[in-house]
Amino acid sequence: MYSYCFTLRLYNGDWQSDPIGSATVLLSVSSVLGQGGQPETVLEALSHCMEQTCSPTFRHMGGLQFGLGLINDTITLLHLDTPALVCMLCDLRRLIQHTEKDLKSEKSRKSKSSEIKAKLKSAERKVYFIMCWAHEQPQEAWSSIAAIVEAEKSRLVEFVGSKTSVPKMKKVQNEGKPLIKEVE
Repeated sequence: MYSYCFTLRLYNGDWQSDPIGSATVLLSVSSVLGQGGQPETVLEALSHCMEQTCSPTFRHMGGLQFGLGLINDTITLLHLDTPALVCMLCDLRRLIQHTEKDLKSEKSRKSKSSEIKAKLKSAERKVYFIMCWAHEQPQEAWSSIAAIVEAEKSRLVEFVGSKTSVPKMKKVQNEGKPLIKEVE
């Protein structure tokens, strides 16, 4: 989720403008999707993502503050419950599938593209599995997971020694109101 939020922020919500670049960013930020990582705790997963966000490759995006904002984005998504999470995972899967299609049509850079194709195939399977799993989870699961992420974010902030005030996220109330309005 964090790597998806990172990618959308980097591409201003338009991953379709550069699907191969978007997928490359996604795979490099996520240890689970990109390196076959299997973090055992939320803190371990978030730490890897934060390391990537603060790395020299992505530091120009905003470093620690940007990473904390992405954790807030993740918490917000979790509070939106199952339909929003499944929608997010569907979009993530579309990103991966679109990139695979683009790489098939692009014949140059064979060695590099075969490596990324294998990673994308693996990532696509993982995202599909997670999407099926998410669909089966009860509504209460997401607020519990959001609370765990919030607690780990607080621990991370304490560990880093940051005295910066990061706004507390509130549960989004979507009582019939659209979360995103189309502006004409």
